[in-house]
Amino acid sequence: MFIANQRFFICSARWRGRAISRSPGEGRSGRGGPGVGRVRAGVEMDGNGSGKESARPSLEALAAAEVSVLTQDVLDAALDAARATGVLDLQQYAIADARLEELKPALLDLKDRLRVLILFYNEIAALPEWFGELHALQELHMGANPLEQVSAGALAGMRSLQHLDIGFGELLTSVPASLGSMEQLQVIMLGNCRLASVPDEIGKLQNLVELHLYGNHLKAVPAQLGDCASLRVLNLGRNQLTELPDSLGKLKNLEVLHLYENDLRKLPSSLSACTALRTVSIHNNTELEVLPHDVHRAGISALLEYYSRAKAVCSLRCRAPRRGVQLHRSASPPWTRPRGEPRLHMAVKWGSDCATSAFSKKNGHRLGCLQNACGMFGDTSPGAVGHTA
Repeated sequence: MFIANQRFFICSARWRGRAISRSPGEGRSGRGGPGVGRVRAGVEMDGNGSGKESARPSLEALAAAEVSVLTQDVLDAALDAARATGVLDLQQYAIADARLEELKPALLDLKDRLRVLILFYNEIAALPEWFGELHALQELHMGANPLEQVSAGALAGMRSLQHLDIGFGELLTSVPASLGSMEQLQVIMLGNCRLASVPDEIGKLQNLVELHLYGNHLKAVPAQLGDCASLRVLNLGRNQLTELPDSLGKLKNLEVLHLYENDLRKLPSSLSACTALRTVSIHNNTELEVLPHDVHRAGISALLEYYSRAKAVCSLRCRAPRRGVQLHRSASPPWTRPRGEPRLHMAVKWGSDCATSAFSKKNGHRLGCLQNACGMFGDTSPGAVGHTA
């Protein structure tokens, strides 16, 4: 399925804005200049072609990534750039906890000016408490680290943080309640971890716009989630949810709701009050009955009403293909409708087994947890039952 405004990540080289193009065997000193062959923040494109800076690389770039050594010269150059721009990029340097402690004086020296810290794809197992001293930090990108622990003091201290990315921590089973004290948070990326629960204090985040909890072990979400009045994107796909709280109906600004690959038996009737919804994905909930054709055509409100009633187990269980990593999209919906009515787009999602294998062979255990390569870098599901207004 193609969802309106689905985002694509275009990877660029670390230096000079060049696209990554590297023949086998080329390293940091290859023909493309220093840094070519390393993954860096790319440009995140939406369906309209407009882009913004993103700390998440493309699928192909990460699969071909090489880890570099953080030498003193490289570190000095990165710190000089951070003093000038407020952005410190230390991604993909195999930084472990001991090395991070060695960097503590240098990072705290920047605590009044550091706005963006990128530690993506390293070997960090714990988010230390002294991170709470980075009072000016607005964005923390620590995805694809083997995180096991997040310090409560670290979250409580970063009061200016707006973007928190600690996803792909395959050993991370919980986040502290101090998450609710980060009043400026707008985006939380906690996908592909092992979270069994979400703290009730999340309801205190009145500025939260995007919440990504896909690929965890959640069997329930707190009712307080309905208090996040600014929430527009909620991704709960690939969990073990059997029901949703009625309080989600209070999310008047919710536009995108992903519930794919759960164990839902019905949807709360209160969701009909979410009048801003433009995309709903509920595929691969095998306890839900197949949506009738006329309900497909009627739009989101009819879909929500239909699934708010208890239904028998679906007789046709849709599964993703197990081979191949190509995304197939239907050329057009199999029916026509008057102009202006919502359209339903359908397609096949990526084969998770093949994608996982491709990553694991190149990059080892940290990417072995990636169950769905398509959901890895975005807030939308590539294959879904959904309506776009």
